[in-house]
Parts: sequence; C-alpha cells; structure tokens
Amino acid sequence: MTGESFFPVEFSVGTIPKDDYLALREAVTQLINKSKEKLGYGYVVELEPRRTQKYGLQSLPRRIHFDTEEDYLKFIKKEKEVAKFKVNIDLIQTTIPQLNGWLSCNSLKIIEHDDRWRDLLKVCQYFQQNPKPNLYIRELPIQVHTKFVEQNQRIIRSLLEAILPIDQLASIEGEKECTFEKRFSLNNTSDGTVSLGGES
Repeated sequence: MTGESFFPVEFSVGTIPKDDYLALREAVTQLINKSKEKLGYGYVVELEPRRTQKYGLQSLPRRIHFDTEEDYLKFIKKEKEVAKFKVNIDLIQTTIPQLNGWLSCNSLKIIEHDDRWRDLLKVCQYFQQNPKPNLYIRELPIQVHTKFVEQNQRIIRSLLEAILPIDQLASIEGEKECTFEKRFSLNNTSDGTVSLGGES
C-alpha cells in the first residue's frame, strides 16, 4: 500500500539432521529441486561446504531467500489475488484519498470485500456529499443494489466513520451501540422494513 518493497525476504534454513545422512540428502535435494535454479522462479538456495562429524564434508544450505515480489507470488500462487488487491488499493486511494489512513489498518478488509469496492465507494461518496440524508436506507439515491447498504453495513460503517467529520456522526447517549440508521442520520421503522412502491 505504501509502495515500499520489502524484498529480498530471507527464511530460516531450519534444523539440519546430523545423524541421518539419507534424510539429510533427501531434504537438501527437495529444497534445491523446488528452487529458482530449477523452476525459473521462487527462492534461491545458497549452499556452503560444511564438515559433519559422521559424513565428512557436505554442501548444506546456508541461506534461503526470495529476491523479488514476482518470485514470491508465483511460488505461492497468489499473483492474481495480489494484482486485484493492488487494483482495489489504487481505486480506493484515487476515489477517496481520505481513506488512506483507514487502508493501512484494514488490509484484510480490502481482500474480504474485493469484489464490492466500486459500490462501497459510491456509498461513501454519497454520504460525503449528503452527511445527513434523513431517508430510509432503500430510499438512498445511490446506483447500487437496493439491499447493498443493508447487507454491507459493517464495512460501510467502518468506512464512513473514517471519512466523515465527527460532528456529522450521531452519537446516541444511553445506548450500548448506536444503530447504523441513527449513526448516519437515516430514517428507521419499528419493524425494520421499508415499503417502496410495494417492495418491502
């Protein structure tokens, strides 16, 4: 999200068996066979000669590391997911820059709602322009599915609380938790249903 690279990434070599040469040889062989040297991508294994008490001089791993993000993502098969994550990050930052602080603390939510960000941002933009709409949820003139706001209240609440001025957020004293409708100045009905031209 910050654009900073955290590669290369180094991993522990782990415990090397000292009393079972067959297991040692098999482990090192498997490690090398799945390395960048063999696959063309992935981790790099650096070997060093090491003298063992029982088997003499052996080439054993000294260091294992991923040099690039591309190597790492291809190895763990997450290229598509991360590409979509980056698209969503760019979309959010471009559309509503005020969410930059929220992004740094909620990276998992970006993934969790990865297919809904265009609509979530439409809702955010509406409330930025209309902080106290005094309408029922399904009356909101937002180009999303009629039940979208109701079905995504938790993430929408988190987003709106991050971008709306505090004086535009209702705080109801004496209640354990302010409802979504009250928090964002929306109308509510006693039974939770809204009738719109025969639809409830």
